[in-house]
Amino acid sequence: MQFASRVACRKCSASKPAVEADGDERTCVICMEKLANAALLHGEDMHTCTCLECGNDLLKAGTPCPMCRAPIERVMKIYI
Repeated sequence: MQFASRVACRKCSASKPAVEADGDERTCVICMEKLANAALLHGEDMHTCTCLECGNDLLKAGTPCPMCRAPIERVMKIYI
């Protein structure tokens, strides 16, 4: 599977595919079923890698961002 583009976090330099080459949106890295439609905010940066439900579960549990391990301060829904 090839990826069309990659996004990188300015703070941690994590680099992950933004969108698959065939145009499909990414799935949640936690449940691997739903669309990754949540932004995990930490400081001035954010990662969009989970669905809203999993993102909120991570926040409530005090689990750090799965991309960079920074503490999650807020979860926001992304309208794609």
